[in-house]
Amino acid sequence: SEVWNGQRASMAGLRPGDVIVGLGDHGVSSPEDLQPLLLPPELGTRLARVRRGRKTVELDLDTGADADENDGDGD
Repeated sequence: SEVWNGQRASMAGLRPGDVIVGLGDHGVSSPEDLQPLLLPPELGTRLARVRRGRKTVELDLDTGADADENDGDGD
């Protein structure tokens, strides 16, 4: 799957080819496992375990609202 520059995944450090194997206290073995963990989105940061090649790395994923939707200007 793709990771586009400037999108939340890219800003969190995800790269093309990364495989999310855990989110918070939950293991992830398929996209079907991941989706319920992301919905509804909880505000804040959650720890993701990602397989990158032969290594597993940990990344902080921002799971809150988009900055465009909550930019604090009251609009």
